[in-house]
Amino acid sequence: MEGVKSASVNFATSKGEFVYDPSKVKKDDIIAKIKELGYDASIDLESFEKKS
Repeated sequence: MEGVKSASVNFATSKGEFVYDPSKVKKDDIIAKIKELGYDASIDLESFEKKS
C-alpha cells in the first residue's frame, strides 16, 4: 500500500506494527485495507500514544 513503509504482524498476539508516511496515507486507510483483506483491525491507543 502506497505510504506504508513497513508492516509487521505477530499472529500469536494478533497485533501489528506499521510505519507509514502520514502525508501519503491515513491510519483509517490502513485499517480499512486490513478489513478489506478479511481481518479485524483497530488502533491500540495505549501503544500508539507511547510511540508518538
